[in-house]
Amino acid sequence: IKDTVIDKGSARGHDFTEWTVIQKPTVTSEGLEFRYCLVCGIGETRHVAWSENPFTDVPEGQFYTAPVIWASANGIVNGYEDGSFRPAAPITREQIVTMLHRYVVSLDKDNGERNDLAAFTDLDMLHEYAREPMEWAVSNGVINGISQTELGPQQNANRAQTVTILHRIITGILGE
Repeated sequence: IKDTVIDKGSARGHDFTEWTVIQKPTVTSEGLEFRYCLVCGIGETRHVAWSENPFTDVPEGQFYTAPVIWASANGIVNGYEDGSFRPAAPITREQIVTMLHRYVVSLDKDNGERNDLAAFTDLDMLHEYAREPMEWAVSNGVINGISQTELGPQQNANRAQTVTILHRIITGILGE
């Protein structure tokens, strides 16, 4: 995982010089951490172009500003109905999978495989916007359930889960 995630620059610490996944793997990932990791880990920082900032809570000059705006301009993130992005909010498993699926679709790398998720008893917790991305992610081994019968879509993702999911996308789906 280190070679594909940390060395690619997609996993680093809060000051983005040292990733603490090894020291604190169970710390909940903040949304901005994941979104920054997503953009850096897939090598899109070279393509970040300034677009209009649609979010009321993403100020100019932050380390995450350009990646968040890139992700928004490319349909990877939508933000919330009130115009906010909530960069410091924890990120859920279904949010991670939804963003990754949108990115894979934008690259025309969605293989169309889906899992009906029938093995999971907590599908009532899965938001409709995340259903197809989660079906794709489970089918393609991007994410597993938190148990044999629970998917945990609303569970906040910790750093270890985040890095594992990014590793699976980079090496499996993107084939890097």
